Amino acid sequence: GWLSQLRQRAQLFYRPGGLKGPFQLRAWMYHLALCALGRAELPDRTVLVGYRSSGGGKVERLGFRPVASDQARDWLADLVALHGLGQRLPLRLFPGASWAYAEAAADEAKARRAARSAWQADAWSDGDEADPVVRRLWTGEDPLGEPAPPGLTGAPEAELSFERLALRVYGPLLDHREEVAP
Repeated sequence: GWLSQLRQRAQLFYRPGGLKGPFQLRAWMYHLALCALGRAELPDRTVLVGYRSSGGGKVERLGFRPVASDQARDWLADLVALHGLGQRLPLRLFPGASWAYAEAAADEAKARRAARSAWQADAWSDGDEADPVVRRLWTGEDPLGEPAPPGLTGAPEAELSFERLALRVYGPLLDHREEVAP
């Protein structure tokens, strides 16, 4: 792909809505690609602009701090490897629940409640469980529970647990995210 969102001082992503997990993950991958280049003439920051979902329409600005090029390449390679693995077997990685868990991970009990809330449908949102593909793949199982049986992937099953995958994908993003002043 192209780094088509490059501006003079930063890579810029914007949307006319909230800056939810999937949008931030997409911008994060482009940020890693930019940082992996390690070129001094390019900006090393990425900025996201949207509307705060619970702030009466106020503009929200987030950014990603620079990542060393070697680290950016490693994280990008890991995301690509997870994508490849996800093409062979279902991963316990979900847009809402995984994001909610990672955001609240400092407090395990709170993180589990946030993940369960994002997973379940309610009057205001469908939740991850409402996705027909997710329902089909995880019928009769609790995907936020125990990991896949050993031996299916070649990786230790603990590495594919819901919690580990959420932190593996979203942890570095959250560690490098910051609010950006107007």
